[in-house]
This record gives sequence, structure tokens and C-alpha cells, in this order.
Amino acid sequence: MSVRSTILTLGLSLCATTFAAPLHAVTQAPQECPAAQKVTGLLADWKQASQEAQKASPESRAALAAQTAKIASSCPICPRMAGTLPALRDTLAAAVAINDELKQHCPLEKSGADEKLYAEVKPMKLAHEQMLRQLRDLAEFAAASCCESGEGAAKTAAKTSAQDAACEAEASCCPIRIAARLGGLKAEWAAAAREAAAITPAKREELLAAFTAIASQSKTAQLMPATITALVEGFEALDKVHAEMKTWAQAHPEVMKDIPQSAMMACGIQTALLDEARQVLVGATKAMQAMQGKAPANAAGAGTVARQ
Repeated sequence: MSVRSTILTLGLSLCATTFAAPLHAVTQAPQECPAAQKVTGLLADWKQASQEAQKASPESRAALAAQTAKIASSCPICPRMAGTLPALRDTLAAAVAINDELKQHCPLEKSGADEKLYAEVKPMKLAHEQMLRQLRDLAEFAAASCCESGEGAAKTAAKTSAQDAACEAEASCCPIRIAARLGGLKAEWAAAAREAAAITPAKREELLAAFTAIASQSKTAQLMPATITALVEGFEALDKVHAEMKTWAQAHPEVMKDIPQSAMMACGIQTALLDEARQVLVGATKAMQAMQGKAPANAAGAGTVARQ
């Protein structure tokens, strides 16, 4: 099955199962959600760290880039992270764009809509929209700081430019391209976990010491582990909101019948992309745990609430 067929099938199947067994939860306001609070704090930290990084001298930036490149040559984590963070950024940007498009088709956003029903759904919509935008901004900061050097950076820039040009030529291909990237990254992180587990204790200690040395010189490097954790928790929070939205939709078929099929398809594609991105993060987390010599935590069940 082609990538296009796969993502469209995912979208259709998710639309078909949107109104599955009801789940009972109460949406937390963005300011009360622990994941949202963590992301908000990290965004402030990233903004400050980025400003500090811009003040660094060219010599110190070059030295840090050289250290990072040296580690990357023998580390199973660094090269994959350089491709993962831009893919997460693009996935979240696409999800935000779909959200903006869906607003035009929401019956409750239109004049004369039932105010009571809108008051019920508004907290869920707000939590969903804010979390998506904050996660996109966080991934954007992290992707911008991810160090690549020399030929690798040039190849990545050229590849990204060509992909973006293709997307401008055919907007509908963007989710397909992103899905293909995420599928490749899942396989990459599975390989990274195996490679990390096979590293000798001496080599692992050497790499971890090098990471610590870089983190002592770079605030952005210090923020990276907490950022990955916050992204994982943010995707889990999105899953919970999706579950609540399914429950509400099942209880209000009179509202859902007025939503066009094209909008339902877009919603399904958005959910499929976010689930693929979450699985990439689960794989990255397992590889990072293996890199530290830890047995992977049971992350396979994370994010399954909304699909039960």
C-alpha cells in the first residue's frame, strides 16, 4: 500500500471510529494542565537560552559545534535527533493549520449557534488549540538549536527546501510527506535503541561525559532532555483531550451531522499524524533510556486512551 493510501485509510478509519465507546473525563484548563504548565515554562527557558546563544562569540559556537559533531559520529542518538525535531515541528505545524481550517466548518462557531453547547465544547477546543500551538513552538525552538555541521547540514537544508517546494506546488501532499518522514523515523529509533544497548559500558561512559561537558557550555543542550519529556507528555495530553471530544461528539450527533465529510477527513488525518509523531517520541525515549544503560520503560501504552 502506498504512503498516500495508508494515510487516507488511517484518516477514514479514524473518522469511522470517532464515536466509539464513551470515555469520561474533565478537560483541565490550559493553565491547570501539568503538561501545559511544563511546556509554558520551557518556552520561556528556550527564549532566554536562544538569546544567550546569539550572544556567544563565533569562536565559541564553532568549538561547540565541533564537539557536537565529534560525539555525533559515534552516538546513535544525536544524528536521529537532528532529523526528528524538524519532523515533529512540521507535524505540529500541519496539525495547527488543519485546526485553523476546521474552525471554518464548526457549526458552533457560526452566528446563531447554541450558546450552551458552545460553552460545553469551548474548554476542550481551547485546551486542544493551545497545546498544539505550544508544542509546535517548543519543537521549533528545539529544531532550530539542533546542531548539524558541514556537509550534513547542507544536505538537510537542500532536502528540506526541495520538500517545501513540492508542498507549495501541491498542498495536499504535505501530510503524505510528513507521514513518510515519521514512518522512517520510527524505524530509525528502533535501530538506535538496539545500537545504544550494544554500546560497551566504557564507551557509554565516555559519551555521557561528553554530553555533560557540552551541556555545561550550552543552555540549549541542557534543555533538550526536559524538552523531549515535555513533548511526550504534551502528546499524551492531546490524546486525553481527543478522548473527551469523542465522548462529547457521541452525545451530540445533531451537531456532528452538519460537519462536512471533508472536514471529518481532515480531522482524521490530523489525528493519524499526531499518533505517528507520538510513536516516534516513544521510540526516541526508549533509545535514550538504552543510551543511559536503563531498561526501557513500558511506553507502548502511552497515548492509547483516545483510541480505545
